Amino acid sequence: MGVLAGFRYAVEYNGGLLLKGPAFLCVPVKRQGESIQWHFINHDKPACRMSYSEVQVYCPQRALLDEVTQESLQTTRAFLGWWKVSRTCLGTSGYDYTTTAYSITSPCPRTAKLVGGALGFSKIMVRMNISIGAKDSRLFLSRAGPLEQVIQWTEIMPILLYEVTDMRDWFVKASGMILHII
Repeated sequence: MGVLAGFRYAVEYNGGLLLKGPAFLCVPVKRQGESIQWHFINHDKPACRMSYSEVQVYCPQRALLDEVTQESLQTTRAFLGWWKVSRTCLGTSGYDYTTTAYSITSPCPRTAKLVGGALGFSKIMVRMNISIGAKDSRLFLSRAGPLEQVIQWTEIMPILLYEVTDMRDWFVKASGMILHII
């Protein structure tokens, strides 16, 4: 996202860091432990340049240098958001439940990569090192336990929903998904 937006480096502006491209801004909103939440801001008019002063308009409650430093950019995880307003409608009567369905997309295939090898001539020998990427392994974590503990896990467990009609998706808490099913 940063490359597409034209961000080259972090700059200090008005007591905090930000990433600025010609028509985009990326502003740190909150730091929690070893992660930083960033907000991606684009201009309402695509051909217009974003000015530094628009940070205060779009993101008045941004994280300043006491939370996010140049050094923390190298050591923390980044989470990027880009909606001006978001709300969760799961489990409410105002949501159109008929447009949400299982995705027809097939799971990503596992891929193997050749990470090394050798070829010998004295005795004909070929050796190859093949590795399955860490992202490609499938992992299922059981959430068994007392009901109170499972309910607590639903408050932090993320679920991805996809609306097939409008081709939109939401990243929501599992507790909202449970209310959606009920």
